[in-house]
Amino acid sequence: MLTKIQEIISEQLFIPKEKIMLETRLKEDLGIDSIDAVNLVFKLEQIFNIKISDEALQQFKTVQEVCDFVELNSSK
Repeated sequence: MLTKIQEIISEQLFIPKEKIMLETRLKEDLGIDSIDAVNLVFKLEQIFNIKISDEALQQFKTVQEVCDFVELNSSK
């Protein structure tokens, strides 16, 4: 799961995949702003056929939390 999410974040934010680890903080380490977050959520929803609520989005602090959410809610 991490590899696929690394690819998505890397493509969306133009950040090298090797800088995206499970403990990487979305806002502090990657500089994700609200527009980036919306674009990332759209891509995750599209690829994994899931729905991410605004409330869930607000809870994501690290890449690990994104991976956990996608894993729990995805059939892929």
